Amino acid sequence: ATANHHGYFDSTGAEFVRALDAQAYIIQAWDVGHPGPAQAQRMLGEWPGAAKHDVYATESLPANRLLNNRFVPHFRSRQGHIVVRVSANTETFQIFVLDSTREDTPITFTSQPYRTRG
Repeated sequence: ATANHHGYFDSTGAEFVRALDAQAYIIQAWDVGHPGPAQAQRMLGEWPGAAKHDVYATESLPANRLLNNRFVPHFRSRQGHIVVRVSANTETFQIFVLDSTREDTPITFTSQPYRTRG
């Protein structure tokens, strides 16, 4: 799932995260407030008894890394283009992170396959 409004403080609330219960969240981040600390915590599932989720960010600015220093290290990616590829049989999908600083955009991370849900 993509984070609601870049994971900004006025979005990606508890009900949004609970309703989606996504296996992975993608944050289209480009601002110091993307994501907010509470939103990062919710998307990761970083509290007792919460379901854990993978989080991928297209960018993590230095100021945001300071603000979210408890959570950003748990992100699967902090910089790059993010590609989601669904298998031909639609039973699985994978997430690829590409190096957006290079013109040839090599793959820097490949997730394990996630099972799609009905």
